[in-house]
Amino acid sequence: MVFSPSLASLAVLSFLEADLTSAFFYAILTLAFATTLFLVSSRLRQIYWMPMPVSVRLSAMAYAPRVGLLNMLGLNPTEAAIVRKDFKSLTRRREMARILAVPVVIVVSMVIPSLMTADERPFLFSNVMFWAFPLLLGVLLFVLMNSMTSVGQEGHAVWNLYSSPISPKEFVKAKVSVNLTLSWPIALVFWLGITLLGHPSLRSSIAFLLVSTALIPVESLLGLIVGVRFPDFSETVRSRFVRLPGMLIGMLMGMFSAGVILAPYALYMFLKLPLMNTDMYFLFASFGSLTSMALISAIGYRMCLSQTKKFFTELPI
Repeated sequence: MVFSPSLASLAVLSFLEADLTSAFFYAILTLAFATTLFLVSSRLRQIYWMPMPVSVRLSAMAYAPRVGLLNMLGLNPTEAAIVRKDFKSLTRRREMARILAVPVVIVVSMVIPSLMTADERPFLFSNVMFWAFPLLLGVLLFVLMNSMTSVGQEGHAVWNLYSSPISPKEFVKAKVSVNLTLSWPIALVFWLGITLLGHPSLRSSIAFLLVSTALIPVESLLGLIVGVRFPDFSETVRSRFVRLPGMLIGMLMGMFSAGVILAPYALYMFLKLPLMNTDMYFLFASFGSLTSMALISAIGYRMCLSQTKKFFTELPI
């Protein structure tokens, strides 16, 4: 029998089974979750959506621009402005909710059905790869889709980029920095959770950390190549931000690059060489994975700059 994973469904199920203690417990959790969600959403709406009165203050002090966190990370004011704008676009645009929900839905659809099978649950909780693969896939899909749609999100405001004194190198650096700033902390949190809760071996933990760290900049650069080459600036109810051929090409490029970077570790897991020490083979696999990442990143960066220069010299359709 398949049960719904929601707390409300569990409360009703427990009540029907005459388990009043569990029913009361799940009902309290449901009310607490709904109350917390309401308070958080109300607070976010108050901060980001309610109009605030404009106030002007005059000061005799000399103007000195603040040095923010993005500037401390090595971004100049132009690049930092693009990064802040993209951050606001992720949190304030309703169209982005549909795109950001895709990685979450894919990860949940991979994890939840297996968790509902009681007899396999001990194996699933003890198998680190069961958790590592879906989480890594979700992060990579988020990076790839966000990068592919980052240019099309400009919409009609893309003319601001054409009229601003921004170079292709600054544009690429800013767009890639958005993904790195968002995705690396998420991947680190996932890695810490898997390491602390799953207790994997040292090699598995290092491999997951290296692969997640290496794939994020690669997928970001490949997605930006597609985003610059196939942008969709039309602002409709269901904006796509990238044309369909570009979406398909980006997915294929992302899957191929991930396969190339993961190939050394796949060989390490399935190919046993009797003449080579296991630790030495793991080092060779790590070196091969990082080398593939560096090579693909260098090629992707060159292609990204080339496409961006072409993008700035041609008027958008």
